[in-house]
Amino acid sequence: MDIAPGSVRAARTVKWMDTVYRINVGRYQSGGIVSVFESTVPSRGGPPVHVHHNEDEVIHVIEGTYEFWLDGQFMMVPAGASIFLP
Repeated sequence: MDIAPGSVRAARTVKWMDTVYRINVGRYQSGGIVSVFESTVPSRGGPPVHVHHNEDEVIHVIEGTYEFWLDGQFMMVPAGASIFLP
């Protein structure tokens, strides 16, 4: 996917549960191969434990620490680290 200079548009913002998502590249813009978004999650917030059956996720924690469920256990991911969720 190529993005021409000057073609970047303002991100769309969506709120789901207690989390605000800023969608930078949506699946329709990328032909369904990737979505890129930023989220602001309040302390002790975020979605409930869930599984994506049709896509993988790579999450990079910018600030704070985030708890993820992976391979049957919870994992704490600190700021500056990333996690791959198949």
